[in-house]
Amino acid sequence: GSRPKAPTAGTRPETTTTGTGPETTAAGTKPESTTAGTKAESTTTGTKAESTTAGTKAESTTTGTKAESTTAGTTLDTT
Repeated sequence: GSRPKAPTAGTRPETTTTGTGPETTAAGTKPESTTAGTKAESTTTGTKAESTTAGTKAESTTTGTKAESTTAGTTLDTT
């Protein structure tokens, strides 16, 4: 009865052990790459908004004492 020998030759269970499928999923470093998405952090460091607040150019215009210098044109008095 070589029939019992046939089932013993069922190497299929060994092939199941070679199911590296779960291991490949473990190697799915894609989620880790997402954590490394420092782009969001780079946006937080967008100090450009702060630089705009420091736009003292508007203040420099207010200090345009040139208009005052014109009022001080005492040249009219000399005439």
